[in-house]
Amino acid sequence: LGPLVTYSEYSTSYDDIIRFSSFDGADWSTEANAYDTNASNNLRWHVAKTRPDGQEQAVLSVAYDTTPGNQYLHAAVYDGSSWSTENLWSVYSDQMRCFNAAYEQESGELVVVASSFVQGQIFYWVWDGSEWSTATYHTWSFGSGNYIAWVEMDARPGSNEIALIIVDTSGNVKAAIWDGETNTWGNAKDLNTSALNSYTEEQIGVKYMRGGLYRNRAVFVWAEANDLYSWTWSGVAWESAKKSALNVATNNIYWLRMAADHNSSSLLVAVEDSGDDIFTVPWDGSSWGTARTVEADGFGTYTNNRPFDVAFESGSGHESHAVISYSDGSYIRYQHTSDLSSTWGSETTISTTYDCYWVQLETASDDLMHLACMEYSSPDDLIMYSWNNTTWTNEGAPT
Repeated sequence: LGPLVTYSEYSTSYDDIIRFSSFDGADWSTEANAYDTNASNNLRWHVAKTRPDGQEQAVLSVAYDTTPGNQYLHAAVYDGSSWSTENLWSVYSDQMRCFNAAYEQESGELVVVASSFVQGQIFYWVWDGSEWSTATYHTWSFGSGNYIAWVEMDARPGSNEIALIIVDTSGNVKAAIWDGETNTWGNAKDLNTSALNSYTEEQIGVKYMRGGLYRNRAVFVWAEANDLYSWTWSGVAWESAKKSALNVATNNIYWLRMAADHNSSSLLVAVEDSGDDIFTVPWDGSSWGTARTVEADGFGTYTNNRPFDVAFESGSGHESHAVISYSDGSYIRYQHTSDLSSTWGSETTISTTYDCYWVQLETASDDLMHLACMEYSSPDDLIMYSWNNTTWTNEGAPT
């Protein structure tokens, strides 16, 4: 299956419908309905995942509602011709993305995790390719009144292991490892010593290193004040101590994005601070490198949106090259580097037409990088670009 973009529209006729469009290598398909949830209000926070063999895609979205208990998590699974849909359960919040998913890379089964209304508790489900398991619960001791606000997951290549990092409404960060052979969570770990700056924005991430000396080790990352911290899972045990990258940003960090190189142990983290400044810091497999300033005025405000993302290229001759894209209040821009230990290349404009509140980058299996932007206009539009490691192409918007 080709790359998939999923969204819901502003119109009240479509705001409760998961819409989608697929990319065939040249064009995005005519938009279509994946799942009409019949929710009483609009859908928020769309998550899309692709099975390792590329023959199945899954989408999650949560329904907005002012009544506690009515924020239902909806799932839709696509086999290339039809969608299988499911209303999974009511989750803790529609304001934060308190859910996520990852495919086991060996079995191809999908694991979905979401916050429940019980303090420190998650639900989880497994989709085996034909049916959903019943909701199962796992509880951490977070303390009174603490509910899970954000969930990030990443799957270990070539196995059924999945790494999970979560943060609660008091800024406590915990990690756990999924054993796909027994369908259980284990090796739980408390990560931070000081509370995160906020629970209403996302300051956590996790990625497995894809290659090199430290291949298949998971790096869990979080922000405290203007610093980054990490703890590494070796595949059998936690390393003895966390590591830090101090003074990464000028002010307190509120948003964090993370990318893994396909060909080495390198990772790249990008953050936005309370001054709307954007920074990056590289990871070489065992330690943090030098923080770099990318942009001094990200579009919008840090309490409302995340106008940046990072990704690695994967084409021949572009191994370990990275791209950061962002909106700065004037245009959509990008910077490129072929050496994470050095400075970014010059700032270049992708579009002089749009400003974007939300920016997302993904590299497809054919080495083409896709950029999705939620444009600032009335109404907001979804704008698509692609990067072939040399030039950007405006793919327009799904129609």
